[in-house]
Amino acid sequence: MDFTEFYDDTVSTVAQAARIGNVKTLAKLIKHGKCVDIADNRGWRPLHHAASKGHIDCINLLLKQEDTDVNWRSFEGETALFFAAKGGYLDAVHLLLKADIDPNIGNNEEATPLLKGRNW
Repeated sequence: MDFTEFYDDTVSTVAQAARIGNVKTLAKLIKHGKCVDIADNRGWRPLHHAASKGHIDCINLLLKQEDTDVNWRSFEGETALFFAAKGGYLDAVHLLLKADIDPNIGNNEEATPLLKGRNW
């Protein structure tokens, strides 16, 4: 399986809402019991999707969910912090750090979020 490709048909509705930054739909889905712990074909969960696009409101909402693990890793070993740093989303990085994410978790190639950060 190619973990670098994104397939629309493997993403949960919760992850799709997080990916596009639709916090109202995300909140509604969560309220109706939709799971925040479903991985797509790359091992990305909704928190990864929100962080990779810098959607602060979605990240914040997901962090408030009991089932969210801030240190989830994709199949390539990336955390939400890794994606936020890679994308240069400083507000998302700060939010995730306040949520006690481990900044020292590297991906499968041992690159850490701070090494991936842009425009620091």
